[in-house]
Amino acid sequence: MNSKIIKFYGKKKSRFFSSVMNGGQAVRAESYFEISYMYHLEFDSTVERWQSQPQRFEYQVNGRTRVYTPDFLIKLKSGSYQLVELKPKCFTQSDEFIEKHGLLNDMFLSRYHIPLLVRTEEDFFDDVRNENLRRLYRYKKYDFSRFDMEKAVAHLKRVSTVGELYQRCADFNVTSAFGPALVAQNYFTTNLYSPFSLKSEVEVAYA
Repeated sequence: MNSKIIKFYGKKKSRFFSSVMNGGQAVRAESYFEISYMYHLEFDSTVERWQSQPQRFEYQVNGRTRVYTPDFLIKLKSGSYQLVELKPKCFTQSDEFIEKHGLLNDMFLSRYHIPLLVRTEEDFFDDVRNENLRRLYRYKKYDFSRFDMEKAVAHLKRVSTVGELYQRCADFNVTSAFGPALVAQNYFTTNLYSPFSLKSEVEVAYA
């Protein structure tokens, strides 16, 4: 692997990720890869909450006891759960990995009725989208509770770009965080796979 790939997946420098979805809980992340997935979960509208490194499980292989810790436990808004192993795509092709994952998945399904899913960079990572999520994330905790959001969105529903959205938000005499928070908290949607700018198109998502 080249140095760029090692830096992306490597575990030499850990840092803490503050999860808005989990009430501001500080979660240790050991790589940019893990942090990118955490951003992805925080913006996933199907996810209610998630936990990193939930607990250790014992399982048997050829009569020997082994220990395995899933990377994530995810509760969906539907009420179902998922376990996730986060893995670079290049490490998921070997027969050894496929056999081990099959064994673990069968175990979790039989014991807990929860699947163990494998997620790679192909499932969630895009350079532009990840940068957009990172920049918008600070607005995830903006407090809209003091506003009548139905009236606010009704006032803004005809805007078509981010620039227009921000300009119209000025009518509310609010801080500059109000506009980007509308996007971060899914009152308005935009294409996050394109660079985020004042010219980015937006649509009302709030109902």
